[in-house]
Amino acid sequence: MLVLFMVAAASAQIPVVHGVLKAHVPDRVPVGEDVVLELSVPDREAVVHAECTSGEARTVYDSELLPAGEPARVVLRVEGATTATCLLVARFANGLSERRQETFSWTWVEPATPEP
Repeated sequence: MLVLFMVAAASAQIPVVHGVLKAHVPDRVPVGEDVVLELSVPDREAVVHAECTSGEARTVYDSELLPAGEPARVVLRVEGATTATCLLVARFANGLSERRQETFSWTWVEPATPEP
């Protein structure tokens, strides 16, 4: 349903904004841990859609974000890859929207060993 709404919004030429939706992936990820994309909005409520591709793996995420609330944590399916390309879409209550494609990269590192 959300995708249909976004297609309709794009065809209706809803005004767009840029940089309101914040997206972050850590630079270094310990081997064996999940790569997590964090999505947040600082000052307004939004409905978000993320579609990420890493190699042959694909992750799709839809949710509602609250302003300055906890970020959405999207676990990416990466199958050992070091990059993911994501289509990020946010729709705001005031009728504006944001849509962009972004490529994230990270380095796999050895997990820290606990001190005795």
